[in-house]
Parts: sequence; C-alpha cells; structure tokens
Amino acid sequence: MYSSNITQGPINSGANYTLSGWVYNGTAGGSASIYVNCYESNGTFISTICESTLAAGQGWSFLSATGTIPDNTSYLVVYLSFTGDSSGSNISFSQLKLEQSSIATQWSDESSADIINSDVSSLSSNVSSLSSQQSTNETNIVTLSSNVATLSSDVSTIDTNVSSLSSQQSTNTSNINTILDNYVTQTDMTNGSITPKFSQIAREANMSNQNWLPNSSFLYGLTNWNNIPSDFNVGFDNSFTYGNYYGTDTSTQTVYSNNISQVQLATGVSYTLSGWVFNGTASGAASIYVNCYESNGTLISTICESTLAAGNGWTFLSATGTIPADTSYLVVFLSFVGDSSGSNIGFSQLKLESDTSIPTQWSDESSALLFQNGIFEPTFNFINSTNSNTLNGTSAGSIVYSMPEQGVAKKFVAYANSYENDTSTSQSITFETSFTNTPIITNNTTGLSLSVSTSGLTINTPDSTTTYSGVIIVEGI
Repeated sequence: MYSSNITQGPINSGANYTLSGWVYNGTAGGSASIYVNCYESNGTFISTICESTLAAGQGWSFLSATGTIPDNTSYLVVYLSFTGDSSGSNISFSQLKLEQSSIATQWSDESSADIINSDVSSLSSNVSSLSSQQSTNETNIVTLSSNVATLSSDVSTIDTNVSSLSSQQSTNTSNINTILDNYVTQTDMTNGSITPKFSQIAREANMSNQNWLPNSSFLYGLTNWNNIPSDFNVGFDNSFTYGNYYGTDTSTQTVYSNNISQVQLATGVSYTLSGWVFNGTASGAASIYVNCYESNGTLISTICESTLAAGNGWTFLSATGTIPADTSYLVVFLSFVGDSSGSNIGFSQLKLESDTSIPTQWSDESSALLFQNGIFEPTFNFINSTNSNTLNGTSAGSIVYSMPEQGVAKKFVAYANSYENDTSTSQSITFETSFTNTPIITNNTTGLSLSVSTSGLTINTPDSTTTYSGVIIVEGI
C-alpha cells in the first residue's frame, strides 16, 4: 500500500529524510515494513530509502529510518508493506511521519491541512459556479416567462383570427346555399322537375373534398357500374354502420364504374380512393383501385390500389396515387379474385377525391351527375302523383300508400296504422309504376318483415295478433 506522490516542498539531492511511525505485527511469520521510494519526473524509479521492518509477533513498536535523497529525484512515495504468513493477527500502521531531518521528531499532521484546504478551495469554486449558474437560470426563467407571455398573446390573436374566419366561412356557406336553393326552387321545383333532395345534392357538390365517383355506395342501385355478375346485388340495412347501401358479390369478377372525366385531370395531382370493404370468403382477395386511361382508351397505369385479404369483416381501405401524364379519364374498379366460398364480398361508401393524400369523410356529391347535365339542369322530370290507396289488414288496421314520384327516380311511401295479420298468408302491394332496377327499402319503422321487387312490395305475414304502425319508404330508379 502506498501514498500519493509527495512533491510539496523542495526535494533536494543530498538532503536527509527520516520516516518514522508506530507499527504492529501480530502475525505468525510475516514482516511489516515502512519505506520511501524516490522517482524521477517521468516516473522512473531511482532507489528506496528510509526503510525499517518489524518482525512477526511484535506488538506496537516505534520504527524509524533515515535516508539521503538521490540525484534527479522529483517526487517521493511512502510505502506500507507486509510480506510472509499473515495468520495469527493483524498488521497495523499509525502516526506515520516523513520529515527532512536526520532524526525522528514528535508526530504531527500539518500536511493534512493541504488536503482540507484543497477540498475547501474546490468546494468554494463549485459554490461560486453554482451561484453563477443559478443567476443564469434566473435570467433564463425571466426570458422564458416573457416568451410564454408573448406566445399566449400570439395564440389569443390566432384564436381571434380563426374565429373570424369560421364566422366568415359560415356566412359564405349560408349565402351559397341560399343562392343554390333559390335557383333550384325558381327554375325547377315550380314544375315538379326536381325535389328538395337534389337541392341538397347541388349544395354539397360545391363543398371541398368532393367525391368524384357517382353512386359510390349503391344508393341508386347498380347505376354507373358495369360488368355486373348475376350474383352482384345491392343490400340495405337500417343498422348498417358503414352506410345503408352496399354492393355484394360472390363471384370471381371485376366490376367497374363509368369513365370519370368531369374533373380536370392534371398530371401530378394526388388522388385518394377509400371505402369500406367486406371479405368473408375462405381465401379470396377483394380490392379497390383506379385505372388511368388515355383518350383512345389505352391503359396507362393503376393507382390507389388497396386489398383486403380473406376472412376480414368490414374494413376501411385507403390508398393514394398520382395522375400520370396523358391521362384523359379514370375508372374505379371493384375486384375479387380467388375462392369465394364462405361468405360475400361487400363494398360501401367508396370515395375518389383529388388534391389530397388522406381520405376524408364519405360524401356523395357526384351522384347528382346521374340525374343532371351540369349540376342544375335535370335531364328528366319527376312525374308527381297524388293518388292514395289502402290495403286493409286481414285481421285489423290498414296500410295507406302512395307513389308521389314516378319519373326516372321513383319513391313509394306507405303508412301502417295498427296493421294486423294473424293468418299464414302474406299480403302485397303493386307499385303504381314499376321500377327499372330492384328498388331499396330506405326506411321501415313498422317492425314488419318486408321484401321488394321492381313491381311491388310484399308484407310477409307475422301470423300473430300483434299490431304494427309506422312508415315504409321505397326508393330507386
């Protein structure tokens, strides 16, 4: 065991140094020593001086030895050494003293003050540094508080501006809606050629993130869709989470939309195709994608493609693509390939929108194009009917019905008033004008089981004494 380097004070060649101290050696056969090693400045060992040794089995004994500093000595190191058999008891060292002298004098501990003074100096320096840092921190806190106050003021200004913009947007939207409603009402509704429903469609068509895909959730049957297999049907469910209307398929088939060209197709513009897809099959894949074509019908590329693997319920799919050069029109494809056993494939609430890389909430503005050349000029007139008929229940009550709209788009409305049928025979109503495509029951609050065809409505017998009341609405083309 040895001390740190001893360099304080002049270490002169030829000077006598004495090392003394009390040593205890209670071992059976070891020896305990104290001595001083002399080193050059580069750490080269020169010689050992001041060595004294205490043999084994000795109690506390005062040892002392004197030596002369050799040439080139830069620093000294004190060593406490033990060699040999350490069994029996301990080796101890106490009151060691190294002094420039030829004889040992009374023990003192002056040099320890240097250690304390050094520690105190270091501590004082650290305290000073901490005080400076604290002052800097306080300055930074004051600056931060000022910045926070400025930021709060900026946020308040932004809130005020946003509120003003929101108010202005609300005013603008209200003004646009008023103009649209007045225009549609004055030019079309006076002769029964358009309904308020299409006034709402006209309004929505001027909103941002327009859906460029007409009949995108099969609200109007299979209009605007091509290559329809025999088992591709339109479904309706009042409780359906993702939209009441959806197309279902059980064949390996690709259904595609009419050409979409009513928007300027600028090269490099991002388009996003999204929608809800159901794939309950055993191993088939259901996909939605967009094909880009030149004006002569040449396929350029496929964009916005996303696929749902077999065995997945209703899942929201979305993909973004960029319009390639020379694109003249787009076509949306609904595709299924593989084993269709197990269940149906369904598509609902599809949306094709431009100038965005993320899908937005579904809307159906472009369906107005199915009924109009330009948004306000209908290509057909509604035939309004005021005829009303009554179907009496077999046991009690009745269903009063009419077909107020009988143009290309048709609507059938009925009201059940305590209707009762406790027989095993179903009753039916024949539409005043048949639908071209199988219509959809868009509302049924009666609780009755209904089925519909192009020619009429069947009220499936409940075969009970329960009475039913409520509204039935059937719509289609």
